[in-house]
Amino acid sequence: GVFAAVDAALAQHELVKVRLGTEAPEERDDAAEQLAAATKSAVAQVLGRTILLYRKHPKKPKIVLPA
Repeated sequence: GVFAAVDAALAQHELVKVRLGTEAPEERDDAAEQLAAATKSAVAQVLGRTILLYRKHPKKPKIVLPA
């Protein structure tokens, strides 16, 4: 369920914050890599218990990254 929700959010917004609860069974870096792999996105940042994921929109990218 979590992977599907994050995948849908990435399809709409390109950049998504995911906050891990304090009782999460996974370490934050491991959870970030699992989320990125499951949603075919990239981990932009892990700050505290917040994971920032990025996936470029295939047709109309809103965020333009420098070369």
